[in-house]
Amino acid sequence: MERTGAVGDAVGGGSVVYGVLVATDQRLIFVQDRGTLADRYVLLESVEYGGIADWRLSETTGVRALQVDSRDRGPWGNFVNLYEVDPMTLRGIVPGPLEQLRRSLGALKGTMP
Repeated sequence: MERTGAVGDAVGGGSVVYGVLVATDQRLIFVQDRGTLADRYVLLESVEYGGIADWRLSETTGVRALQVDSRDRGPWGNFVNLYEVDPMTLRGIVPGPLEQLRRSLGALKGTMP
C-alpha cells in the first residue's frame, strides 16, 4: 500500500483537533492524537477518493492547508498547519514544493482538481 503522510490540525465548528491526516492509495484518513505521555491515535473519519467532490490545497506564509469536500456530506475537513512526514515514523521531513504535493494528491485521487 502506498502511503504519504501529513500531520496537521483539523478545524471545524470553532475547535481544533490535533492529529494525523494520512493519504493511502484508497482514501484520506484522519486520526486524532489522544496521547498525553505517549503517541496514541484514534480513527476519527475517513473518506474514499471517489467520495471527494473537491479539494483545495493552499499555502500562506509557509503554512499549508487542505480543505476537502465530500460528495455525500459537503465539507468534510479543513486541515491547517500541514507538513509532510515519513510514513513509517511520522517524523517531519523537508517539504517538497506545494505543486509536487498537489500532483501527489491528484495522482492518488486519480484526477487533478
